[in-house]
Amino acid sequence: MNAARARGAGARRGRRHPGGVPDEDLFAAVEGGGPALLRVDVCHVIYLTGQESGLLDAESYLASAPDPLLPLAECIVRRVNESHSRQLREAAERLTGEPAQEM
Repeated sequence: MNAARARGAGARRGRRHPGGVPDEDLFAAVEGGGPALLRVDVCHVIYLTGQESGLLDAESYLASAPDPLLPLAECIVRRVNESHSRQLREAAERLTGEPAQEM
């Protein structure tokens, strides 16, 4: 996809997104100089639920019902980021051993 088509797709996504603001990080990734866009090809999924864990093959995972929280996930993540940015930054710095960048 060329940069002009990608920017147009991002702008259309932005109009559907709450607030109507296109995602500049998406533009940067597609146009170069931003985070890389990677493809994930699922072959196995390891799940951990409380004290239980297990392994699913790709067919079972992809055939499963969607997460019931999926429609709310973006709002939940935004709220956590806004309400707990200091704690998230400290955790990221502790895990990586490097200062976290402001976003």
